[in-house]
Amino acid sequence: MTVASALVARVSAHIKMVNCSDTLEQSHYKFWTEHYHLNEKLHRLARMHNANTCTSGDDDQHTILDLMLKAASICLHEALIANAKKTTQVNQIRGSQVRASNSIALQQAVDISQCCRSRLSSDPVKASIHLPWSIYVALQSLLRRQTRSDLASTPSLTSASSSRSSTSDALPTLNNNWASESPPPNDSITTVGGCEDAGSVDWLTDALVMDAINTLRSTLIQLGQTSPLVNFFLKEIDLEFEGQAMVLNERMVGLVDFATSLF
Repeated sequence: MTVASALVARVSAHIKMVNCSDTLEQSHYKFWTEHYHLNEKLHRLARMHNANTCTSGDDDQHTILDLMLKAASICLHEALIANAKKTTQVNQIRGSQVRASNSIALQQAVDISQCCRSRLSSDPVKASIHLPWSIYVALQSLLRRQTRSDLASTPSLTSASSSRSSTSDALPTLNNNWASESPPPNDSITTVGGCEDAGSVDWLTDALVMDAINTLRSTLIQLGQTSPLVNFFLKEIDLEFEGQAMVLNERMVGLVDFATSLF
């Protein structure tokens, strides 16, 4: 858990560089290299913890770390998307990376919503400070996905699964039922009756996203009944629900300004 917390802190420092006001510092920062290294570290930690979980049997610790790594992965890939949007010209390779990151962030956010449905029964998990932050990150990502218009075609969860299995950007999940090398769960496959028409897939994906948003926000509301910290995150996400363009454009996914939000 300590290693994971340190890695999340490094991801936070990395995504802050996207909107860094110091142009000199930003010009010397190797964003893409750091993205690659952080993504590899997330992969390695996920694999190590997955191996340890098979013998430890600590389900609460497993769930908390699973949420942390999924949320960190979302932050990392949303930062890639935001950084790519700042460049005047996005080449073919960068465009492919943006589409892959969009797919990965989408799948990780939906995975977090599934976790909220099935793995939040124990008090230690509910009391963890990492839980509301992970839900907050997933909601931020899903809301930004709804506002993104710069992608020529929005990848579905089915294509997201294939992207995650064919690129090193995908973060291995900590649950064998959600393995990145396997197809998404049955309730995540966006086809009906074998129909794979692009329009139908996009419509079903959008419906799944809305369901995930409702699940995540309902979980925050429920947890907020006993936690002021959760209510803080709920208040922040409500600002984004209101569609304030300045908030969506200036706030990086995963970051929040406690100092200005408390007053």
